[in-house]
Amino acid sequence: MLIDMKMKTKILLLMLFMSSIQISDAQITFERTYGGIDIDQGSSVQQTNDNGYIIIGHTKSFGDSTSSNVYLIKTDENGDTLWTRTYGRTNDDYGQSVLQTNDSGYIILAITKKLPDTGSIYIIKTDMNGDTLWTKTLNSRYNSGVSIRQTSDNGYIITGSIKDYADFTNGDFYLVKTNEIGDTLWTKTYYKEYTDDFGLSVLQTNGNGFIIVGGTINYNEGTEDIALIKTDMNGDTLWTKTYGGTNTDYARSIIETNDNGYIICGSTYSFGNGGSDVYLIKIDSNGNQQWYKTFGGIYNEAGHCIYKTIDNGYIITGYSSNNTLTSSADLYLIKIDEAGDTLWTRTYGGTQYDRGNSVQQTNDNGYIVCGTTVSFGNGNGDVYLIKTDENGESTGFNEMTDSDNLQIYPNPNHGTFHIKVQNLNNEDLSIEIFNINGQAVYKNQFNKTVRTTEKIDLSYCSKGLYFVKVLNENNIKVKIIIIN
Repeated sequence: MLIDMKMKTKILLLMLFMSSIQISDAQITFERTYGGIDIDQGSSVQQTNDNGYIIIGHTKSFGDSTSSNVYLIKTDENGDTLWTRTYGRTNDDYGQSVLQTNDSGYIILAITKKLPDTGSIYIIKTDMNGDTLWTKTLNSRYNSGVSIRQTSDNGYIITGSIKDYADFTNGDFYLVKTNEIGDTLWTKTYYKEYTDDFGLSVLQTNGNGFIIVGGTINYNEGTEDIALIKTDMNGDTLWTKTYGGTNTDYARSIIETNDNGYIICGSTYSFGNGGSDVYLIKIDSNGNQQWYKTFGGIYNEAGHCIYKTIDNGYIITGYSSNNTLTSSADLYLIKIDEAGDTLWTRTYGGTQYDRGNSVQQTNDNGYIVCGTTVSFGNGNGDVYLIKTDENGESTGFNEMTDSDNLQIYPNPNHGTFHIKVQNLNNEDLSIEIFNINGQAVYKNQFNKTVRTTEKIDLSYCSKGLYFVKVLNENNIKVKIIIIN
């Protein structure tokens, strides 16, 4: 049965009306996924000077199909893709951090691994279109670079860890200072005997020195603690600190506070309500602990990134699970005030594993969150981007939901999407999809099912508008999908 022209006209008018409502909103919100049929993950996001976003991660769906490639995505302010780039060699390459530089290009920190146990830090400088200007590889031992910042002299500071082939279990904090074209000015390593030490986040401080947060594992004692190193502008140590309890505690992110102190964000098994909890530590300018906070329930939560907001509070992202399954978790968003007290929390995701790795406040006082989703998207994992309003709320995947709980996500999409139907009357139902000319491109029948989620693959269809018709004994519902 074809959809008549009158119905198509009504649907198009409805879509235009809904679009006009969204445009009039003060804050743009959305959820998006990016990737293909294989594993793709997002590590870091930053709002760019055109109000769009730049995202870094890695992909096995695109580029060299035999290995992972660095994956760079540029979007507009609505999360729509403007361009993507992949970078890689014959090894596995993973994008860790991205920043827009003062020349409106981008600096990318990646790691390149050659199995079984070698690797190096890989820096990529691009222009504003993602085209490579230069690359640098740091050291030939096993290195892992995690965090990069542009410094006040337009150079870069990088932290991670370094291990020797002869003693692969014991690593050292690794700090590298480069000039603006990536040439190394100096390197520093920081270590203790019989421990595995690694840097995970670095900042240039107000005094032009640096502060590094990471972890230290004592294999003899079986413990992991948070480690902090403060240096001068030449990387020489001013002081070191460790934090944590009797169990495993680790940090992922650090920011400077208004009083010249710092807040460390990570996870703790030593404190909190059970399992692991999000762990915040407030310290003064000398590294002395002033307070700590934990967030979470009886299962596992983790904090991956913290960002200072314009109200002098903070926004945190990570993941939260509501059961003991390690394969099931939601992206976790926490807003706190200056004292670390919770203002609100939000979770995003589906029935599988979703997590947030990076968060930033946007120019409209909302938030942009980047991570990875297994619940949504096209493959075994996709880059997950969420734009929220100032209260952490989002309109989701542009899906239109009715009283019969018909959902389509993601929408728009690249031809692969999910249709979720809750059939409250337990009736036979069918799903049919038509193109703009009324030609059926998909049909399926479901017998007396209460709930179904159907993954649809129309990637063979051309781009454009399609109409989804869901029928049961009493209702016909029609919705629009966009394949782009």
